[in-house]
Amino acid sequence: MKILTQLAIVFSICLAAECIAAVLPFTFPSSVIGMILLFFFLLFKFIKKRHIEEVSQFVLKNISFFYIPTAVSIMENVGYLQGYMWQFALICIVSALLTFLATAYTVIGVMKLQEKILAKRRDKNGSDVK
Repeated sequence: MKILTQLAIVFSICLAAECIAAVLPFTFPSSVIGMILLFFFLLFKFIKKRHIEEVSQFVLKNISFFYIPTAVSIMENVGYLQGYMWQFALICIVSALLTFLATAYTVIGVMKLQEKILAKRRDKNGSDVK
């Protein structure tokens, strides 16, 4: 029952994101809206981490499974890409590198920010005083 509740929370956020994307006057991916909604719900404690933790862990452990439909679709439509294979490969390589770099620098920035916050807390509590 706990898993069903967690799934219901995640799917409700996805449904809300779909509704928001449908009423926007411009095209915007509902998946991105859903991630933003989930971020704000977690940030403002409308949803606690424990409310979606098991479902999230399952999805993260099996994330490669969710790429299978995309790969199959590309294989089925490879005929459309025949004249553009090198451009397609270039786009894949560049986007992978940019994603890697953006992720790496984001992690570095967050780690530095966490270190600053921790240092301020230590200074505030006086635990560094010798």
